Amino acid sequence: MKIKLLIVFLVIAARALCQDLVPYQVQDIANWDLDKLWGYKAKNFKVIIQPINEEPNTYKNGYVVLKKNGKYGIMDSAGKIVLEPVYLKCSDVSGECVAVKNDDNSTESIVSIKTKKAVATNEKTVEYALTPIPNLIRIKTGKYPNYLYGLQRADGQNLLPTIYKDMGRYYEAEGFLKVQSADGKWGMLDKTGNWLVMPKYDDIYGFSYGFSAVKLNGKYGFIDLSGKEVTPIKYDEVFSFHHAYGRGKIGNEAFFIDTRGKELFRGKGFISCNLSYNDHFIVKAADGLYYFVNKQGVAQNTTGAKEIVTIDGSNFVMKLNDGFYTQAGSEVKKILVDNVTKVSAASNEGFYLIFIKQGGEEDVLAIIDRQLKVRTNKNPDYEFNAGSGLGLISLVMTDNKILEMGIVGQEEDTSPIVIVSYLDKNGKEYSDIKR
Repeated sequence: MKIKLLIVFLVIAARALCQDLVPYQVQDIANWDLDKLWGYKAKNFKVIIQPINEEPNTYKNGYVVLKKNGKYGIMDSAGKIVLEPVYLKCSDVSGECVAVKNDDNSTESIVSIKTKKAVATNEKTVEYALTPIPNLIRIKTGKYPNYLYGLQRADGQNLLPTIYKDMGRYYEAEGFLKVQSADGKWGMLDKTGNWLVMPKYDDIYGFSYGFSAVKLNGKYGFIDLSGKEVTPIKYDEVFSFHHAYGRGKIGNEAFFIDTRGKELFRGKGFISCNLSYNDHFIVKAADGLYYFVNKQGVAQNTTGAKEIVTIDGSNFVMKLNDGFYTQAGSEVKKILVDNVTKVSAASNEGFYLIFIKQGGEEDVLAIIDRQLKVRTNKNPDYEFNAGSGLGLISLVMTDNKILEMGIVGQEEDTSPIVIVSYLDKNGKEYSDIKR
């Protein structure tokens, strides 16, 4: 007896994760047929459309490209054919429009799936194309490299005359289309085709966390999603927003900029800024020393450091002239370990990882707790891994191979583990495994 299998290819399913319907195909495992038709199932695996499509095309915005008898059309999510499959080529639906081609000798046209009529047809001197903004059709005229662009709506109404030099990047998440005017200035259209920003900038760089850098007359600033300038266009250099902060630089001064356009460190002589944990910043002053600064712009360390490493939250390690110090709030402690050469970020379980120089030997690993007591000091063959949640630290050594270890220290291959040891928060050895 033939066994029927319902096959939903993983690749097809992955492409359709964000769609309502997923292509499926019924196959006889004993008589596999690649030409079998494709149907569509809901995400609960209920069959919605029986096999009809010759290709496993996926739904987009409620429509799918249907191939039937070698020709293409459009089908909706109920299985109704809204554009008969009579075309040699057919694009996905954008709004109510598709780009189609009748045969190899014909030109491409834009057809409305509502009226079933062409709203624009390519000519020798005019080329039409769908844009990512629904129901907006791009018009291109002229010859390379002097093309001119315009826009029209699906009903044939002209939106922008063909006087624009470029229609650049589309920002899908925001639904914005970048447009360059005849004088070289850039603006941006919103998802309805209206101007979000009139063409006035030398460049618009794209949005990050709701803000975009813009350039005008050699200076930079930021705009928000409404097109409003949240900072003056005055900076020599800017860096994209990350969460609630962007970065700007004027001359040798650098500082953070918040979502209101407020400069956090203006006038303090900082020449670089890096975002740390918990809204703290590691900033470099004009004298080359570093400060750990909170979001009010107040430095937590009164003495400039040669190096600062964030531990967690508002705690950090800094390198001063006479050694390494930890600071938690206003409490400062010196790390009383000889010949410290480097301090790395610690786990949030209360340990610091440090490296110690012993003569001409390589740096030796050591771990100290928040009370600055050395918990272990092993040889260079050992590697540090901070455990998450349980407060465990693994020290792993193999025959010239460092293992990637989890909390329980399970190795994937057959390489022998010589020693696996764990420390709890008090520095007590948790286990000792050999195999």
